[in-house]
Amino acid sequence: MAILTNMDVLEHIPIAKLGVAAVRAAQSVRDHFLLKKIQAFLYGMSGTTREQRANMIERLSEDSHYAESVGEHLIELLDRIDGRRKALMSAAVFAAFARREIERSMLYRLTHAIVAISLLSLRDARNLLEEGPFLPGESDDAKLRAKNRSHQPEIASLLQLSAAGLVSGQSGWGGMHYDLTDVGRIFIERLRLDLIPYKESEQEAARS
Repeated sequence: MAILTNMDVLEHIPIAKLGVAAVRAAQSVRDHFLLKKIQAFLYGMSGTTREQRANMIERLSEDSHYAESVGEHLIELLDRIDGRRKALMSAAVFAAFARREIERSMLYRLTHAIVAISLLSLRDARNLLEEGPFLPGESDDAKLRAKNRSHQPEIASLLQLSAAGLVSGQSGWGGMHYDLTDVGRIFIERLRLDLIPYKESEQEAARS
């Protein structure tokens, strides 16, 4: 693992050459899966220009949050997440930052959410966007709203999304209700991260 964590993904190694370097470093099952996530991340970043990536690295390097190099930080992030789909989602967030569509603080919040969420809960997050806040319970208002929804979010899922910073649960008139936070709206509505396919080939088909 030491070889991989000391690789500099974007700062000194041209992005197109990372795959070759990572192949040479992959020596275990864990490294093999990490390699797949690195390749997915690079694929997701391929829509940005070299200038945008260089500028992104410069801005991130100025932040004390990055005790390591930017490349090492990315490797650690990809090592923590589950599967290639989350790697593609992470790439979409970094690409948005590279294009200056989001600020650095939002980059951190979104990548934290990607690490923390279960992908199965994302359906409930999109439901909050498309059908409005969810009001659970036995009140007449809650029952009426539930009847008009095409999908009933699960409380356990909403609590998990809340822990990731994408959903807030607030007590108000009629009881507790759940809705997307500002971070959740950027995650679901603006960047549409929940709609990113599981594999690069599926994403390529969606781009066509």
